[in-house]
Amino acid sequence: ERVGALLAAKERSMRGFRVLSVEPRAYAEIAGLEVRLEYRGGAGIVFQHQLHAALEDDDAATWIAFHAETSVAHRDACDRWMAEMLASLRLRDG
Repeated sequence: ERVGALLAAKERSMRGFRVLSVEPRAYAEIAGLEVRLEYRGGAGIVFQHQLHAALEDDDAATWIAFHAETSVAHRDACDRWMAEMLASLRLRDG
């Protein structure tokens, strides 16, 4: 729900905004919605890879998001880097 609202707001405010995919995804210690999108930036088409996750605490939910951004020409390298980074992520208590 939160991700949908964020994407809707970006669609209204960003030129050439296009969602490429939104998929549930789990990595080593974090699971959430993985989003891949494009929009028109000052120097051309920009690619963004995101992971949005809710982390449950004892008394409140914490929302965390990871974003990587590059030119559309480097999309595949960005996807690989993001997957490697998220797979190596280790959450700590405290």
